[in-house]
Amino acid sequence: MHTLADEYKSERYKKRSPIGAKGNLWIAEDSVTQKRCVMRRLPMHMQAVCQRLSTIRHAGVVEILDVFPYECSLYVIEEYLEGKPLSDMIDTQRLSKRQVMSIAKQLFSALSVLHGQNIVHRDIKPENMMIDTRGRVKLIDFGIARLFSEDKRGDTTVKGTKDYAPPEQYGFSQTDRRADIYSLGVTLNELAVGRLPEDKLCGGRLGVIIRRCIEFDPKKRYQDAAQALRHIKRLEWGSAPLILSCLPLLAVMAAVLILSNGTGRDKDKEPAGNETPPALPEPEERILSVQDPGQYPALLMTENKEYMFSSDLRCGLMLSAKAVKNKEQLSLDCTLSNGGHAVFRFDDVCADLYQKQGHENNIALEETTPEYEIVLDDIDENGALDLLITLAWRCRVDTPKAAERFFITEYSTVWVVYLAEDGRLVCSEPLYLNGCAPSLQTDSLLYDSDAMEWHAFYDGVWR
Repeated sequence: MHTLADEYKSERYKKRSPIGAKGNLWIAEDSVTQKRCVMRRLPMHMQAVCQRLSTIRHAGVVEILDVFPYECSLYVIEEYLEGKPLSDMIDTQRLSKRQVMSIAKQLFSALSVLHGQNIVHRDIKPENMMIDTRGRVKLIDFGIARLFSEDKRGDTTVKGTKDYAPPEQYGFSQTDRRADIYSLGVTLNELAVGRLPEDKLCGGRLGVIIRRCIEFDPKKRYQDAAQALRHIKRLEWGSAPLILSCLPLLAVMAAVLILSNGTGRDKDKEPAGNETPPALPEPEERILSVQDPGQYPALLMTENKEYMFSSDLRCGLMLSAKAVKNKEQLSLDCTLSNGGHAVFRFDDVCADLYQKQGHENNIALEETTPEYEIVLDDIDENGALDLLITLAWRCRVDTPKAAERFFITEYSTVWVVYLAEDGRLVCSEPLYLNGCAPSLQTDSLLYDSDAMEWHAFYDGVWR
């Protein structure tokens, strides 16, 4: 039974023209403000979720202006959006990966707010996303949305569009926020390559995001939209350089926690002076061969120097670090904004192994020192930046034409300093690479071109 207020609202909003053929959606007009709006008729059991939606104000979520029951149905008044469904764009034009990444950020941000209110959309697909002429995207059509509850084991009904719905949405378990993440991953793949993932999977950095979204096991997906957003920001780090400062090399570092595998021989300390810190190394100067060098902030240390740098590792967790190179050793003193602190020492852990295998490029190691490079990248794809530390014995070969000069690399050793689940910084075991310099791919895989082997890093271990 409706109230006088509900009766008034039913008169206030005037239907002007139907939308679609289902008979439950209209363009309407607010007789008080004279503004266009959208009227949607839903079953009464949607009242709780629609009332909660009406409290959300976010640029990526259609605004619910009013909710009221009338004649055994629920009527939802939504803002009228200028634009078109993303499904229309798929049919008429191919979006660039940059455009799709922008859409991904907007929608993950919207999902973060929705999921914060325990609202699961359950029907994310291109038809339910409106985009305007400025590229702004909004989620619409919450007709089968539900409130998530930790106490439930399964959904009361099976809903969703087959091609976009995750396995658990068909009775395997209760759908939660990870169901929306799966559907958004499928949608992003279709926007990027015009096909569903089962037919053609998007590659590159966007593909890394998509593959994580559409894992069959919900536990292997992003666990929430905020985690996905952090990962995207890590992948876009090319526009945010390291903050560097150059200081004299210190003779002694006190109160250190050392993680070390090395030769154990003493190192003479040499002052470094106060030179201006270098810019990010050019691709041909770097130890790592990088498929997309603009995306990886890096500090290359070829001489005995000390540098300070800082970075946001994830969601405001700041790292302040001091890197000290002294001949064959690199020390890395790390302080986190959560109070964590650790000092790591990196030595030539593979010298004995190298000597047994024999010199391949005839580099006189006694006449040079190894170079170190510190690269920031989400190497284990968990949404937090890691520090990829590479040691390399190499020499530069100059040619009459400066542009044709090149490096001969004898061998490399790679470590990863990463955030453990308890918020501590931890260092991996070293990965030894013989011969050519390793190559860092856009999907965070390390490629050893000499051995023709791929290396992935996850759960703290090189695989």
